Amino acid sequence: ATVMSADEAETIGNYMITTVQSGTASALSGASYTAAGKTGSAEYDTASGERGTHSWFVGYTNVDNPELVISVIIEGYDGNAGAKAVPIAKQVLDSYYYQ
Repeated sequence: ATVMSADEAETIGNYMITTVQSGTASALSGASYTAAGKTGSAEYDTASGERGTHSWFVGYTNVDNPELVISVIIEGYDGNAGAKAVPIAKQVLDSYYYQ
C-alpha cells in the first residue's frame, strides 16, 4: 500500500527543513551538513497520577540525499519540548560529521 504520495512526502520534508532553518530545531542550522526534523512532546501519566512529558526530536541529515536518521527521546522532561532533545541530536550528529 502507498502511505502517501510523493507530493505529500515532499511537503512534509519541506516543513521539516523549515523547522531546522528557523523553527524549534534551529540549533541544527548552520552546520556543514544539512538537516530536517521535527520536535515534539508526549504526555504520560505517572504512577502517582501526575502528568509528565517526554521531549523528542526526529530528523535526518543531508536533505538532498539523506544519509542518517536520528531520533532522540528525553523521558520525563518537563521543559520546552525540543529544548533538551535537539542539542543532544546536534552533539551526536556533530560527532559523526566532525570526528
